[in-house]
Amino acid sequence: MALLPLKIFLQSVTYEVLSALETVMTKSNFLLKIMLPYWEMAVSKFKSHRFADCTMLLLSQLEAGLRRLFAAVNKCPDRLLTAESTILYTTFDEILAKHMSDGSMNQLPCFLGEPAMEFLWDFLNYQEGPRIRDHLSHGEINICEFPEEAAGQLLTFSLVLLLRFTEKGTVSELKVPQREGGGWLAECTTTSKGRACLISQI
Repeated sequence: MALLPLKIFLQSVTYEVLSALETVMTKSNFLLKIMLPYWEMAVSKFKSHRFADCTMLLLSQLEAGLRRLFAAVNKCPDRLLTAESTILYTTFDEILAKHMSDGSMNQLPCFLGEPAMEFLWDFLNYQEGPRIRDHLSHGEINICEFPEEAAGQLLTFSLVLLLRFTEKGTVSELKVPQREGGGWLAECTTTSKGRACLISQI
């Protein structure tokens, strides 16, 4: 199931989106509960117009969540290692690659769907894209002038990803913002119990 068209990420972040994100964070299987304070801090930084801080927090949390998902769909729980001096650990580069280090097909792109992968590749990897992570890590961005739109797109994408791994019954109880006609929300949150629970098994 594809998440949603990329054009949805171009919309401004509203109070409703922020409110929905704060609620969904506590319900989604995508994130570990011990990481919740970092997600809450990311939203707080966005509200206080600290957009670079918000983005840096979100990138690290998305990487952690996607690493767990990567390990689950590729059936390689050993890849959940965090950074150690003697062992390479799974980073965004490998998570988003089309093939695993052993040459087998990475199952994550198929699982997330093309629109989500296009967003991640464009946002993080494509040479012609914003490559926000690279520019932030290399100190090439003026923190005070970091664009609200970039942080907003990452926040909206995060909301969709969190919704994807929230039980359908829970999602229906949440007051999540709807587009006119409700199409994109219905599409991105229609998930089976199996998918919502997959990531929680590791």
